[in-house]
Amino acid sequence: MRKTLLLTTVLALIISGSAFSQIGVKAGFALGEPLDNSTSNMHLGFDVGITYEVTEKIRTEILFERLAREENISLGFLGNFPIKTIITPITIGADYTFLTGQLQTYAGLNLGMYRFRTEAFGQDESDAYFGFYPKIGFSYEVTSNIFLDANLKYHLVFNKGDKETNLEGIENLDGLTITEASNTTIFGANIGIIYKFN
Repeated sequence: MRKTLLLTTVLALIISGSAFSQIGVKAGFALGEPLDNSTSNMHLGFDVGITYEVTEKIRTEILFERLAREENISLGFLGNFPIKTIITPITIGADYTFLTGQLQTYAGLNLGMYRFRTEAFGQDESDAYFGFYPKIGFSYEVTSNIFLDANLKYHLVFNKGDKETNLEGIENLDGLTITEASNTTIFGANIGIIYKFN
């Protein structure tokens, strides 16, 4: 259903002649630092999306991000085990542009679904939650079609409550439990390019 709605929206924008000149695509690098614990847990990744300028000051977007981190934990004489975490926000949002010259500063809000996936000890778990993020940023006009875009974000993800993953039944790990806290917060930053069709 979501894919059908997204595809219908994109096709409707492309088909209308006046809308086509206001459509852009964006791609770039992304990083995210979950703020739930005192240790650094930096996730690196990318983002891709479609933008649409409603007016000179209002821009909407559909954005897909993928943030990943892999680390090894040591369980003493049992050895090291890799743990991979992936955070995938798929959001829609709007930005309000304060300056409209070559340097365009903006503030905005995106909301959507966040998928959290963990691969550890031969198990793969995945959950999806609703979340949103306010953001501030700027776009710098390199040419009439190409813009350098950078922003800072504060993600707030509404988990359904504390979740515990019990590793019972896995040899030598009985009784070990991984606990996830509710309402995950992530500080994020993105830098990339927006290409606007003329």
